[in-house]
Amino acid sequence: MYINEVTQILSDLETAVRASTDLYHAEVKKLNDIYKPDTVELTERLKESRNKYISTMNDLRISASDKTTDIIRRAKNNVINKATSALPDDFVTTIEAIKAMGKLTKFESEAFFEKYKNNYPAIRSIVSVINSTNGNNRYSLETSFHNVMEQLERIELNSMNYIKRNDIVSLEAALSFSFNSGVISNTENLISKFMNSAIVLDSEAEV
Repeated sequence: MYINEVTQILSDLETAVRASTDLYHAEVKKLNDIYKPDTVELTERLKESRNKYISTMNDLRISASDKTTDIIRRAKNNVINKATSALPDDFVTTIEAIKAMGKLTKFESEAFFEKYKNNYPAIRSIVSVINSTNGNNRYSLETSFHNVMEQLERIELNSMNYIKRNDIVSLEAALSFSFNSGVISNTENLISKFMNSAIVLDSEAEV
């Protein structure tokens, strides 16, 4: 939904790189079979083949990079928009009411969470006020804006490094680089929790 497509893009890149490299190897072999060794004709044909191969690798890299960057940019924008949502008009009054009520029960707290569940700044503020009023860290957000953005930055960096590894110009260069798709899946779940402003109740805290 947010960044899972990155896994497929990187997988498709490696498949394309392997196919293009196999084709290049086959073409080099064919040229060596057709032309005599150490001739101008062979040298020129090998050069053309190599340039074509390098160009293909660059095109694959640029395409994968552009697609990945676009997906992560959209994910970041979604997260930023969520984190900077405008507070509801009645929110200041709500916060004052929570403070005036004193120690809230579990059900009272959850009522406020339910009312503002789609507004990250509101939920974050309510968690802070309730914890402060109750005198413990009874509630917490499953994840924070900082954690999500940090993980997206990590995914972007790892993806770009992966893509560069597939920019192959040497026949001896390694073609296989196992990108940890589990990291992308975990980040997808992290973003979902953030977008839903998921709340965690500390089971050891006094209710």
